[in-house]
Amino acid sequence: MSINIALYRKYLPISDVARDWGLWCTDAGASEIKKGAPYPAVPKSHPDAFTKGLSSGLGRVIQEFQLIYITKGQGTFRWTTRDGINHEAPVEAGTAMILFPGIWHSYAPDKLTGWNEYWVGFQGDIPLTLQKKGLLDVNKPVCNVGLHEDLFADYREIFSIIDQEPPAFQMILGGLILKMLGRVTSLTQEGGMATGMERTLRKAKIYFEEHLEGNLEMDDLLERVNMSYSTFQRSFKEYTGLSPYRYFLQLKIHEACRLLMENNLTIKEIAFRLSFENPYYFSRLFKKKTGMTPTEWQRGALLSEERPDGK
Repeated sequence: MSINIALYRKYLPISDVARDWGLWCTDAGASEIKKGAPYPAVPKSHPDAFTKGLSSGLGRVIQEFQLIYITKGQGTFRWTTRDGINHEAPVEAGTAMILFPGIWHSYAPDKLTGWNEYWVGFQGDIPLTLQKKGLLDVNKPVCNVGLHEDLFADYREIFSIIDQEPPAFQMILGGLILKMLGRVTSLTQEGGMATGMERTLRKAKIYFEEHLEGNLEMDDLLERVNMSYSTFQRSFKEYTGLSPYRYFLQLKIHEACRLLMENNLTIKEIAFRLSFENPYYFSRLFKKKTGMTPTEWQRGALLSEERPDGK
């Protein structure tokens, strides 16, 4: 799913069936906070209880869990544990923050950097049990997991499921959130084993994912990875086998395949959504990469869905 992180936020109604499942999603979203911009972004698009304490700097207490992932920028997270002790921790790209119900907290990006954030809110007996057993530690809400495409992809999948609302979508979301909590635990225990170059490449890959609907702005990318063009170009190709531009185009084609399978957009709409020059160039490149035209790909996907044996 392509994400407009400046705009995406959803708050979900909860059914009794979802509550019986033991873990349900309450809300999810993403925000791109520019340098010097106020925080939170577009506060009127959120419930007052979610934004008032953050915008005033006084902090807040919410009645749900949240898992927040920062992919760009830096800032500060503050919280008070149940014993009344105040804590503060730095936040940077690759930090995950777990918010707990009933626990005071406050967080914001630095004015000099801003940040990109992805978040999902959830409730249920399952996360409460994990908290009670110490598997979700209220004393350690800040997790340095690093930048990982898999965790970023989990958020994209959550947004896609929320938008599509397939049958039993809250059950699907509950399972995915539990997987994300397990992933955060695993990555935290892994503890920064990635090399400096691996961390740099992860920054680049997440940049590509965040800009699938735009064009590759190399100056912006080089600023994020803090490398010269020649060094980045050489290193990226050594690790991936592709130049940055070819890798970016490949991601766009993969996203186009997904959009074609959803069958709610025309080929022209997909071409312009993914910022190709025109539908003709998009179709020619798509066939070069997949061996089929977009129309043939879409037709094949529909036939596969219609046949009960999937053959």
